[in-house]
Amino acid sequence: MKRMFRYGLREKIFILTFLSTLGLLLLLGYISQRIIIDQFSEQQTKYTSQLLGRTEALLNQFAKNIHGNLLVLSRDARLLSDREEDIQALLESYKLYWSPDVRNLYIIKPDHEIVGSSSFLWSIRGHSRAGELFHAANQTPGIFISEPYVSEVSDYTVTLATAIAHSEGNLVLALDVDLQSILSSYGVWDATTEKELLVLSAGNVPVSVQNRYVQYDVYSKTYSIHNLPLDRLLSSNSKEWNMSDDQGNGIIVTMQKNNRWNWKILSIVQTESYYRFLDDLKRYAFVIAFLGIALSAVISFYVTRYIAGPVALLVKQMGRVSAGNFHTRVLMNTTDEFGVLAQSFNTMVYKIRDLMDNLVQTETSKKHYELKVLQAQIQPHFLYNTLNSISYLAKRGQSDEVDRMIVSLINLMHFHLDKVDELVPLGEELEGVKHYAYLLGVRFPGRFTVEIEVDEALADFRIPKLTLQPLVENAIFHGILPAETAGTVVIVGMLRQGGQVVDIEVADDGIGMSREQAEALSVHSSSHSSTSSSRSYYHMGVRNVHERLRLYFGSEASLHINSTPGEGTAIRLTIPHYPYQKER
Repeated sequence: MKRMFRYGLREKIFILTFLSTLGLLLLLGYISQRIIIDQFSEQQTKYTSQLLGRTEALLNQFAKNIHGNLLVLSRDARLLSDREEDIQALLESYKLYWSPDVRNLYIIKPDHEIVGSSSFLWSIRGHSRAGELFHAANQTPGIFISEPYVSEVSDYTVTLATAIAHSEGNLVLALDVDLQSILSSYGVWDATTEKELLVLSAGNVPVSVQNRYVQYDVYSKTYSIHNLPLDRLLSSNSKEWNMSDDQGNGIIVTMQKNNRWNWKILSIVQTESYYRFLDDLKRYAFVIAFLGIALSAVISFYVTRYIAGPVALLVKQMGRVSAGNFHTRVLMNTTDEFGVLAQSFNTMVYKIRDLMDNLVQTETSKKHYELKVLQAQIQPHFLYNTLNSISYLAKRGQSDEVDRMIVSLINLMHFHLDKVDELVPLGEELEGVKHYAYLLGVRFPGRFTVEIEVDEALADFRIPKLTLQPLVENAIFHGILPAETAGTVVIVGMLRQGGQVVDIEVADDGIGMSREQAEALSVHSSSHSSTSSSRSYYHMGVRNVHERLRLYFGSEASLHINSTPGEGTAIRLTIPHYPYQKER
């Protein structure tokens, strides 16, 4: 101990840090390993039980739904029709509605003739169990559930059947369940769990056949359990067994059997894979211990190195600030003089950066605030007229047009209110224009059309949100609607100058405007009043569009107006085509 005090500060720090870090890592590693090993079995059992319970709940829900649907269908008077074609069409429609959980849906007559879905196949292949199902359904109150069997038409299935009273003798409504679809929807677990799911019917016939313990007899066309001590499992009241199968392989079996159809759901885990995980865990523990020694040495080395150089670190960060990097900080978690100096330096840099950010925000906050306010509202007058049009069409019974208008209005509101990004793909902006133009078109039928001729390569080009819609609105309300004839708004988008510039033009063939009116709208006018927050979303001015283009793309973005009275107006946007990097 006395010898240790002869070492310098650097050596003392290294030794103490190395021993402390190494001891802590080894202790944590040992405790973690013991906890993992002790709780692994318990967690696996709990997890498996939860999986079985979830599978059982889903199967119960399916059984409840299929029971209810079958009982409702059995009371449908159309099943008693004398026309087999009508019955077949009715059952085909119900089968399509219940797809993919239903293989076939059919009626069994007293003479065991089949009428329903796949009638042609039934007439060719026959139904070997039609008589058995007919008798069982008439003897069973409610719904009879068969054991799984291989059907001539429905493959491996379970049939639900119920009797229907008829003047000429009872009929039986039968439904063949698609077992593979049910198990795929309700019983398949993650393949990485290394668990095998086995589902048995009330009579212990396999429902799930993709299992190593299920064997198929090609002569009798039946499935049965093979190499699994099923009698031992069923005779016990336990829900979990650690046993061996008939081939001597260790297995862990968990069973759940409290479900609506009295099916048994078993999870079978191979013991080999179970303990292989624990062996791998022990090997990983030794590797981690070795890495802990190396990590302790590395940590000790760097702690020793950097604790002696706080001044060098501070000088280095000051150089970065001098170079214009105001996002740098000195990370020094000490309470001595160096710590106070580092904290003061960080505070100074933060205040400088905050002052610079305030200068930038002062220039941009008005436009950002305006867009946020406009995103939070939709013009009441436009909504009133749109809903009034929907009401008018609904009264006239034009349900398809009403549905289309509602979908367009929902999509438009989604684009306005839910899309919070200030830059959106041009394709999304055009979709919003389409919905808006369609809704206005219903209000002013035959007065205008909107044509879009935009290069497909520009679909993902990002522009400020609400750039085109205000221009289209101005073209419709101030260019076309004042005219006595119908008009057209054309949106054209293309790349120029070798793909470095994007041109987007919104043109109409309306009444046009005089030079004075164009100058009043022009962004080059000396007046620079911004749009007030009380102005409508749909009347956002041309000047505001140009100001936001300049805000995002700089002085390279421009907006030009070309208008001739009596001929129309064209507004051209010129935007540089390069990835937008600045985050707002």
